[in-house]
Amino acid sequence: MTSVVTVSDGLLTTSSIRAQEQPHTVTLVSRPTKSETPWDKRVRLTRSGKVLSFDSSRLVMELPDGERKGFNSSLVAALDFQWATEEARAAIRLCDTQKYRQAIPALEKAYPELPLWQQKLMLGRLVGSLSAIGEDRIAGIIFLNATKGDLPAFVYSDAPLSWTPKQPLARHAAEAQKWLRGETEYEQLLGASWLLTGSNRSDAAAVLGKLKASSDPAVAALATAQTWRLSTPPETLEQLAQWISFRDKLSLPLQLGPTHFLADRSARVGQTDIAVAQWLRIASLYPERHFHATQALDSAEQQLRNLQRTQEAQSVAEWKQQFDQTDP
Repeated sequence: MTSVVTVSDGLLTTSSIRAQEQPHTVTLVSRPTKSETPWDKRVRLTRSGKVLSFDSSRLVMELPDGERKGFNSSLVAALDFQWATEEARAAIRLCDTQKYRQAIPALEKAYPELPLWQQKLMLGRLVGSLSAIGEDRIAGIIFLNATKGDLPAFVYSDAPLSWTPKQPLARHAAEAQKWLRGETEYEQLLGASWLLTGSNRSDAAAVLGKLKASSDPAVAALATAQTWRLSTPPETLEQLAQWISFRDKLSLPLQLGPTHFLADRSARVGQTDIAVAQWLRIASLYPERHFHATQALDSAEQQLRNLQRTQEAQSVAEWKQQFDQTDP
């Protein structure tokens, strides 16, 4: 990853007893220049202390001298931390070993005992786990309820949007139509995403066009990337470099979905090397999102084997072994 917020704390040894706390180390990136510098090219800054809150606008931490300092959430690239309770850590281990059916009730049980900022991040893991087992409708409902709680951008890497033709969301058309006419922009975004390739394509496209001008940067960015799905193969070849440049300027959580799209679409228009690079990018930048990482590595390996690039495919297969534990 290009930039990491590391939270190393043994806050609780059980769900209700606090242990000795350790400092949190927060690494931020500098603000973009007028040329909108990609994330991996920005200057990094590290601060130590204790994270107190984290929402869509600010990450607040207490420094060693007791001063409270706020940082712009959009400048935080990633989080690497120890969850505050043993129940939460056990639930996350189930996610990390792709035992999603066991993880879902464990996440729900652990959620109430966490600090508020960790609760928000755990909702993302719950949404991602539900999506991984095909419970897209429930994932959508929970995600939309979560967006009412001022979420940091990290959670949007788990937003159950449709990015590739492999995602069978048409069966939820009735729910999606309701969301398309919903009051919040997140409802409209989710509904438009699910309806974009069906009979409601024109209505969905019109809503995405409106959301591209949203005052919410996350909504505007995701809506813009969703409209790429409307492009024809010739348009894809013309715009692919521009799309990649746009993706590279987003915060890392917002890059995940668009990267899935870029990989799938590149493969469909014969840009194999670009497709493989995008799939490997997912596995490299989001190793904690095991479902996404294994899905991407599977696609990369299959693509390479189809082209008889056996040695490269074997390297990908060996990489995938660290993720390859199945959900019984």
